[in-house]
Amino acid sequence: MAHILKRSLFIGLGGTGAQALLHTKKRFLDTYGEVPPMIGFLAIDTDVSTGDKTITRDNVLDVHKNKDFKVSFTPSEVIHIGVQGAASAYEKNKDTIFSWMPQENEYALKNLWQGAGQVRTNGRFGTYFNQKAIMHAVQNKINAIQNIDIANQNTFVPKDAGIEINFVFSIAGGTGSGTFIDIVYLVKHALEGNENIKSIGFAVLPDVFNAMQQGISMANTRPNSYGALVDLDFLMSKDIEKFDLTINLNQQTIPVKEQPFDILFTIGNKNTNGAVIDHISDISEQIGLAMFTGASELSANVNSVYDNVITVLVGGQLDVFDKRAWACGMGVSELYYDGNTLSNIYTRRLSQLMINNLLRQDESAQPLANTFIDNPEVNIRENNGNDNLINSLLNNRPQNQFPYVDDLSDILNQINAYLTNLEETSEKNIVINTDNKFQDVKEQLKNFVLNTLNDSYGVGNTKHFLEDLKHQLTIFFNEMEEEEAQFIKNRENNEQAIRSEVEALQGMSKGFSFLKKSAINDSKETLSDMVNNQAITINEIKRRVYAKQFLTKLISEVVNYQKVVDTVGNKLKQVQQSLTSFVNNIINSTNERQKTFIIDLHKLDLDKTYAREDEFLMSDFMAILKNGLDNGLLDFETLKIENIEKKFWKYAKDLPKSKEFVNKSIDDVLRTLTEEQTKDIANKLIGKSHALWQYSSKGFVVGQELFDYFVIGLPSANSQFKKAFGTLVQNQNIEYVATGIHNKVICYRMEAASPIYGVLDVEGYSRDHNKIKENMNSMIYHVDKNWLTEMQRRNFSIWPAKKEDNSLQAWVLSFAYELIKLDPETNKYKIYSTNHGDPLDNYWLELSEYRDKAFEIFKRNKFVEEAIISIESRQHKEGEMKSNELIADMKNDYLGNYACVNISRDDLKKPHYQSIADLLKKEIDFVIKELK
Repeated sequence: MAHILKRSLFIGLGGTGAQALLHTKKRFLDTYGEVPPMIGFLAIDTDVSTGDKTITRDNVLDVHKNKDFKVSFTPSEVIHIGVQGAASAYEKNKDTIFSWMPQENEYALKNLWQGAGQVRTNGRFGTYFNQKAIMHAVQNKINAIQNIDIANQNTFVPKDAGIEINFVFSIAGGTGSGTFIDIVYLVKHALEGNENIKSIGFAVLPDVFNAMQQGISMANTRPNSYGALVDLDFLMSKDIEKFDLTINLNQQTIPVKEQPFDILFTIGNKNTNGAVIDHISDISEQIGLAMFTGASELSANVNSVYDNVITVLVGGQLDVFDKRAWACGMGVSELYYDGNTLSNIYTRRLSQLMINNLLRQDESAQPLANTFIDNPEVNIRENNGNDNLINSLLNNRPQNQFPYVDDLSDILNQINAYLTNLEETSEKNIVINTDNKFQDVKEQLKNFVLNTLNDSYGVGNTKHFLEDLKHQLTIFFNEMEEEEAQFIKNRENNEQAIRSEVEALQGMSKGFSFLKKSAINDSKETLSDMVNNQAITINEIKRRVYAKQFLTKLISEVVNYQKVVDTVGNKLKQVQQSLTSFVNNIINSTNERQKTFIIDLHKLDLDKTYAREDEFLMSDFMAILKNGLDNGLLDFETLKIENIEKKFWKYAKDLPKSKEFVNKSIDDVLRTLTEEQTKDIANKLIGKSHALWQYSSKGFVVGQELFDYFVIGLPSANSQFKKAFGTLVQNQNIEYVATGIHNKVICYRMEAASPIYGVLDVEGYSRDHNKIKENMNSMIYHVDKNWLTEMQRRNFSIWPAKKEDNSLQAWVLSFAYELIKLDPETNKYKIYSTNHGDPLDNYWLELSEYRDKAFEIFKRNKFVEEAIISIESRQHKEGEMKSNELIADMKNDYLGNYACVNISRDDLKKPHYQSIADLLKKEIDFVIKELK
């Protein structure tokens, strides 16, 4: 089935943007195994090292493929916009293309090749200087996205002709904060003529960076952010086309005729439920998931996850007086069953079992050495009365016997000639026989080692076999040596006896008589027997000399095999250590890392990934092993540890249980859980999807409710998980979408919208900006001095021009949050005020005994604004859920539990308490009908 996706270009500006892009790319690779052809990435940064950044994929089935294990940018996905010699380039062009540069910021240009240095105008300068490269790269990406190869559409089909451009950047630094405005308009210019375009922005606020690091290095983050938000608020104005603003590039001028973004999400480090994220990597990952979600089948199966939000923004229902509501909140959460990781754990545990078997010795090892020695093709036993080896090398009896002695005059020379000739003949034969025998036995040894090694308990049994064989061969050798020594003595004795017999025979032959004939013949026969016996002795010595040489060489072969097998065994042990480390690292990271917005459902199966011995066959493994390895396990001697590990993984990954983990779906897991457990998971998933921002009306409006749009992506339309959400999410703006992704459930929540002044902590950014601004020589935190002049002429402000009376809301909530209380001793109302109260009284200030007068003092003495700030601070700290619980309880019984009424019900009916009664009625009506 083809995947229907939105044509999407993701542009990351600065370090934060680049990191978020890598996470988005990772999501596509994890989900589809590749980056679909209608998806493009472009990272733009002043930091030259951005192109080298990588992140690790944590669910790759084949972790041995390093190129797939890391996610990185290709060269066409990165543009470095650092500038060498920026100061001199500026001097030459400061009255033309750089006429927007504030004079106060000129000094900061000198180190622009290394990075923007948290100076917004530096980032913009890099954009202008590298405009051609940026335009060229953007146009190439857009062309690739628009002109998709038809052949690819068997797998991926574009939703329509429209394109969504996603921009992600931080507004706290120099590059992202200084480039986002111009880059957006450059891209819009490149897409001019295509009306079906959406520009979506993800702007990271400075709070997470300040949580990570304090001190002088963070001095510009909040002023930068305020400058960026003011610039942005100005450009997001409804009548922006009337401001006659332009972006003046070297060869073209781009008129600013429309708002830069259709939707812009402002992303803080605290969500609406009070959870805090203290590292940018977590926020980058969450933005990456959100951008993936906006382009994936979760978005394509509805018109767009952004369409309804855009409708609300255009309608203006959420605007506050003259301020347009455009700042949105975004939250995303994911339920994830990582079957690939579980499969990786299982395959490694099974590999450990296999290695345990290989290293272990079983009872079949005991007879192996004897079986080899007595094999008819080997047959080299030399103990227990056996002479199998020496008999195979040379017969102890010579083929030709010493001839009968006739001529006694030269008898000694005849004997020596015979024995010399015998020894030469035996030498030639035994050399050939020994060499042939050794080659045969050597081949048999190799085959025996291979067969033993490439079997169950291979290493353990082979070690025992080789050690036992070496021991027996050593016994044979020692026996040969003892026998050889004896035969050498015999030879010496035989030589002496032969010489004596020759002398005796020659003596008898002198003075020959008929009576001596018989004695001479007996002596001749004795001499022949002695010579033939010496011939046998010579052969026996030679047989043992060569047998010893044979055994020495064979023992050397055994020792060599022992070294190889030891190496194989040691490498297998190292593989075991690697496997153990791999499994422990995965389990520890899965169990220990508390993910902010991801629920790892596969944690439930971590204790089910153990392997059993009946789940593998060593013979099957050996059959696979021989594919590419002639000698099977023996060739492990020369392989790297990671390659040996891969051999086991290659076998184990195709086993039924391993595939079962990979193919297991969310619904498969949920079917094993109770309804209550499923509902609990759904509730946690919803909790993690709270929008990563906080906002407040700052008292300008009362009871305004933002638009909350919630998309839940399920594996299938009939997923049983849908039922669990139905009882938890009471929201008319919820939509369920079948994604076809079997191992994920994604919740994507959008809240729209607030004017930028209402986003936490924009008011604080403003204060920090104004403090620095008081220094006459301070830098300018806006990117365009001409635009800043235009703002000043128009008296532009991020604050509304009019303020609504919200004193009743502040009064009611002050009771709820115990900022106002009734003193039981004086029966008077008191207010907690650090602005007006005395520290010696713990800041508690007396108002009045009478409720109506206390309320008038509350309104008149500027307690309202202080109370609202205190209340919102408490709400932000406690989170949305507790705030909602408090309001629900107030609606249930405000008068009894919160109002602190110091007059009886009967007295309230008296005429002189009429104004107090009227105030209480207004309070109750407000709580029941308006408080939200």
